[in-house]
Amino acid sequence: MTKIKNQPNKKFQNLAFMSRVLVLVFVIVLAGVFNFTEDNSNVAQAVTESKWADAHITGTFTTPANAVGGNNNTWAGVVNQNSSPVSRWSMENPSGALTGTQTISVLMRKGSNSGNPTATVDLFENGTLVQNLASAVSITSTTGQVVSGNFNASAITNANNVEIRVTVTGAAGGGGVRNSAQIDEIEWTVDYVIPQTTIATGTDATTATVAPGSGIRDGGSFTLQTNTGSDSITALTVSLASSGTPYDGVSEVRITNDAGSTTYFSAISNPGSNTLNF
Repeated sequence: MTKIKNQPNKKFQNLAFMSRVLVLVFVIVLAGVFNFTEDNSNVAQAVTESKWADAHITGTFTTPANAVGGNNNTWAGVVNQNSSPVSRWSMENPSGALTGTQTISVLMRKGSNSGNPTATVDLFENGTLVQNLASAVSITSTTGQVVSGNFNASAITNANNVEIRVTVTGAAGGGGVRNSAQIDEIEWTVDYVIPQTTIATGTDATTATVAPGSGIRDGGSFTLQTNTGSDSITALTVSLASSGTPYDGVSEVRITNDAGSTTYFSAISNPGSNTLNF
């Protein structure tokens, strides 16, 4: 809602014109990258990003910090021995609300011995098992292979609490057979949505001609609505008119809620042009 206060010592002109223009020419600057339209389609844009393990929570993998972050050819765990470690890592927070299918990929390798260990990958949320992603996958590569699994976004309540547990079952046998597996990276291919913010015209103020000093008047109204999540409006521009000097009869302009009890940004007093930047 735009509030306009008359100058008591100036002739106030063009209020009827301004009350219609204000609703149509708001310019919104959004904090972030959004698809912004002045309609009611309100459809979110799906985006994909990669996130990685960011901390070791608990478990028996040796040098577990080597599995944190992206692929850097440093490996957690041991090989060429009958070792069966299990560990759980937390994942980096995604940039938005999850949507659709999520993929977890664990880069693993075995040692040079002939035995093939197996790997199981499980999805956790804040310490609670959610579901299995991959079970008893044979690790046959000595240079690196990906063990992966998918889950639906709806399986997770809070995307900032995603955790991954990896369990290795070592290969038993003689000296040239026994083996285990190592981890270089745990990657999360995240599908998330960027919220779309829609601007629409609210209930316009009634056109009226008023006398100087008659007090605060509503100049027009608008609404902003996100289709998911939340957004922050960091700036707003109001144009009083494309020409003329209607600002000459205005003492102050505010952006408020409908009740006038909350003021957004700072009020602009005694504007010197038709363009008001909040």
